[in-house]
Amino acid sequence: MFILVLFSVIFFTTGCWDRVEIEERGIVIASAIDLVDKKDDKYTLQLTNQLVIPGRVGTPSEGPSSEKNPYINLSVAGESLSSLNNQMRQMTNQNPFYQHLKVIIISEEVAKEPHLFTNIMDVYVRDYDMRRSTRIVITDGESASASSILDIEPELNPLPGMYIEKLMDGVYDNASAIEPVVLGDLHGDLLMDKSFILPQIELKGNFVEYQNAGVFQGYSNQLIGVLDLEETKGLALLTEKSPGGMLDVYVDGKLVELDMTEFRTNIEIKGQDKANLKASADVEINANIIENFGDESLLNEAYENKLEQQAEERAEQLMKQTIDKLQGDFQVDVLGMSDILYRRHYDLWKEVEDNWERGENYFSQMDIEVSAKVTIERVGASDSLRKQQEEAE
Repeated sequence: MFILVLFSVIFFTTGCWDRVEIEERGIVIASAIDLVDKKDDKYTLQLTNQLVIPGRVGTPSEGPSSEKNPYINLSVAGESLSSLNNQMRQMTNQNPFYQHLKVIIISEEVAKEPHLFTNIMDVYVRDYDMRRSTRIVITDGESASASSILDIEPELNPLPGMYIEKLMDGVYDNASAIEPVVLGDLHGDLLMDKSFILPQIELKGNFVEYQNAGVFQGYSNQLIGVLDLEETKGLALLTEKSPGGMLDVYVDGKLVELDMTEFRTNIEIKGQDKANLKASADVEINANIIENFGDESLLNEAYENKLEQQAEERAEQLMKQTIDKLQGDFQVDVLGMSDILYRRHYDLWKEVEDNWERGENYFSQMDIEVSAKVTIERVGASDSLRKQQEEAE
């Protein structure tokens, strides 16, 4: 009986053997990586970690418990991220703790170097403390370095890393960019050598703008170009990488703003001849009218039909613009065409696999037709206001 009790006590007293007090952890909520120098094939990188100071954070109702910033940005430079983490450990006497990391910011200069981006991401993927839901973004090289993004002081959130995360969450409510890309999904693309996209952020004074998309070549894992706002909207329509968004349409020269509440895209590969591949992309859009500068009544069925037709042409224009950029300038497939070939036309995929984005580059030769079907669901109350104004006159 004594031995049984003794073993029971030992079992329960070992529950906190690896406990580390919160004051001893360097809680990292954001990381930024810049390219400092390049000589031959050797790179000097700068790692900037944003570490939270728990005692200065306070509660949401009270606000910060100190007039000082509730974080510090610590930067070190070297040839490998592992050595940089060791430097930070020596400088702060705390182990960098990445389980609360919200976002990793990669500078455009780093992203443009062949395979360097992959090597950096490999460090984060291997770290067992790293969450797979960490967001990955790149910077606009002309506006700011990656580390300077963490120096902003947004009044809406005392922690810049948290502010950037919340900014990216906003795409689900009012889509103006592609959905955030997380480490887990990126890992799959890197393993398959697939071309992919990453959101781009741009420094605007003391705020950050989030709307463009960087295009990465699969076999070199480097940034080869950026899609602007309109091309990003076209990409979202083609790939459903956004929950909705705004669509500006001109009817008889007057602007009408539509809110795309929902859209569904169907892409099909047609034909079995690798030299004459064809595809069709059909999108169905449900939208609401949220702003109208025209003079016509929105209750006029003929005008509504005309508006829907113009909206369809506008959506098709955006998709064609994106396809032309991807096939002409970049020659990489971020539309998921290779996945469709692999799943539905496997024998054909094996014929073109080695020359899909290189060599013959069958992707750039593919003829892709687009079509859009727009349905206006709500027109708002603007007509009743116009009627009241006419009656008053």
